[in-house]
Amino acid sequence: MHSLRGKRALILSGERGLGKTSLALELASLLRAAGRSVGGVASPSERGGDGIPTEVSLVDLRSGESRLLASRSRDLGGPSMPGRRWSPDSLAEPPPFSFSREALAWGAEILRREIEAAPDLIVLDEVGPLEIKWDSGFREVLDGLIGAAGGPGGPREVPRVLVTTRPSLAAVLAARFAAGTAAVVELTEENRGSLAEKIAKRLA
Repeated sequence: MHSLRGKRALILSGERGLGKTSLALELASLLRAAGRSVGGVASPSERGGDGIPTEVSLVDLRSGESRLLASRSRDLGGPSMPGRRWSPDSLAEPPPFSFSREALAWGAEILRREIEAAPDLIVLDEVGPLEIKWDSGFREVLDGLIGAAGGPGGPREVPRVLVTTRPSLAAVLAARFAAGTAAVVELTEENRGSLAEKIAKRLA
């Protein structure tokens, strides 16, 4: 993994099911053990037998409180993929997620609070097509995180924002940060067992 010195944001890229959320949670635990403050949100999912996520929760990394964020089997009344209306009888494979407006608003408030509190690391797990392609979800608070990451850091500074995303969106997301300030780290089958500890050592 390349040095993170001078970077103000870390974008963790990984395919579905590899463990981006698990890594974010492990990293938060390691940093806290090292005396660092961590805030933000994680989005653990429940998966079916085929490995496809069926429901996604949103967890406040400070309090541990959790709320249902998205479901493929229930209409939560919030945004879904444009052009694909949620229906329990949808023939789409897999059916689109239906998001909860209340959970999105709650998560956005958590992130705004963390931007104000300025901990050692703010986590947003994760950014997807809802934010990047359709300007919905956590789109507005993502702009706040980009601002919180700031411009180029000094030689001893390390990232204070961690955002997870899928590989197809990583470059687009990185380009939204100030030039040269976002490092993209890819989670793979080969490094998934050691990556959290390696990142923690560079951030601590």
